Amino acid sequence: MRVKPRNFRPVEPTENITTSRQAPEEKPLPIRPLAEVQEEARKVHHSLRLGIKEGGWSSLMVGFGESYLTAFGEFLKATALQLGLLTTLPQLLASLVQLSAFKLTILLATRKRIVVINAALQALIWLVIIGVTYYTESVNALIILTAFYFIFATLGAPAWTSWMGDLVPENRRGRYFGQRNRIVGLFSFISITSAGLILDRLSQINTFLGFSVLFGAAFISRVISTVIITRQYEPRVELQEPEPYSFARFLRKLNRDPYGFFSLYIMLMMFAVYLAAPLFVLYWLRILNFNYFQFTILISMSSVTSFITMTTWGRNADHFGNKTVLWGSSYLVAMVPFFWFALKYLPHEWAFPLGVVIQGITGVSWAGFGLSSANFIYDMVDQPYRIRFMSYHTAVKGIAIFMGGVLGSWLAEFDMDWKIIPSGIYGVILLSGVARLVVAGVFVEKIREVRVVPHRPHFIRFTTIMPVQGFYLESMLGLNRTVRRFKQRMRRMWRVMERQERALNAIPPASPAAPESEHKND
Repeated sequence: MRVKPRNFRPVEPTENITTSRQAPEEKPLPIRPLAEVQEEARKVHHSLRLGIKEGGWSSLMVGFGESYLTAFGEFLKATALQLGLLTTLPQLLASLVQLSAFKLTILLATRKRIVVINAALQALIWLVIIGVTYYTESVNALIILTAFYFIFATLGAPAWTSWMGDLVPENRRGRYFGQRNRIVGLFSFISITSAGLILDRLSQINTFLGFSVLFGAAFISRVISTVIITRQYEPRVELQEPEPYSFARFLRKLNRDPYGFFSLYIMLMMFAVYLAAPLFVLYWLRILNFNYFQFTILISMSSVTSFITMTTWGRNADHFGNKTVLWGSSYLVAMVPFFWFALKYLPHEWAFPLGVVIQGITGVSWAGFGLSSANFIYDMVDQPYRIRFMSYHTAVKGIAIFMGGVLGSWLAEFDMDWKIIPSGIYGVILLSGVARLVVAGVFVEKIREVRVVPHRPHFIRFTTIMPVQGFYLESMLGLNRTVRRFKQRMRRMWRVMERQERALNAIPPASPAAPESEHKND
């Protein structure tokens, strides 16, 4: 039963609701001048275009810098435990700092200022990493500086989200962010691939020089993106803190309400995933002896397949529901460690091509898992609590990532001379796969779907045939779209050239030169 508001008053049929005169007690509507409205619309349109460019430059920073931090730690001779800390401790600290990020935004009273400050500090971190590691060669220093890098990124995230939410019209958000994500994915792939080629070539001369070039490019990219942010327009808005809901209260309801149960599932799954996630760099570079170029292809493959199949997972989520996508992608995520473990029993020359296939499956599975888990938050949580609940959700996920990474890295340092498990890294990879299967089997079926959706398809068809169909479809559509846009640009250029040629032909011939000009050079 819907309760009517206290000040609700239905309009009678006989009441004149089109009266031109206002009641004496009513104030006239504040009408802004047309020129001011047009100027603000122009600023918003310009800022949205700048936002896409800023996303491209920010993704260059991630591709040149963030994607190669673990490889840099391995170059500095980091132990398995140190690599685990490098991967997980920064995310833990950043997720805990995010609990107060919205309060900082309220305190500074402007979202643009906090985004610009944190972006500039994030850019400077790359120069500090180059300088400090050059003189100290300390992995612990790299861990601390990486933590500051992620903290600065996290502090600006709520402000940027709120800011862009006001800039992008509600009816254009999907189209705008879809276009921005395509640019981000394209530039990420270009930067990761270029960085791998640069590192592979310069490592033959000086490996540290190669990493310095990559981190220098990350610094320049972030500086350019920061300058672009300063040129964007920020609408005036009064920021208000949502209703209080403590973190302790959120933790007490982890297994009591649907959102808490979902957060508990994500937390346990991240714990199982990060048992082995920090160790894959060691597994690829030290055990399988891949070079930096092969390492680049592996991380690029997962990025490409994730980007291409994201739209397919989205359509499946709209049709079959987010729980169905989470159900299928969770079991795919659980199977990935077993695939890597199986390479132990195959010839070494098969390791890299099969590894590329495994990374493609990894990208497909994580695209569905990330999309469905994010959509669950929007479906379950009301708008006033959404920012706070996302902060709490990120915090518990960061704690689980840290605990799983530290435990897995510690277990990997044990020597195992067993026939099936020859080393600690193999043992942790196998343990991670088993833990993922157990968590998915126990929890994913108990998560409740918010929307009414049709019956889900068969598991094998949903996790194999449909993603492959989506991969092929999106690849062909993307290629056709690129060719079509190229043809349109060529037609526009041809029309411009034709207009210029007609304009030149319409100009009358020049008058004869003056007599004195004929003998000018005599």
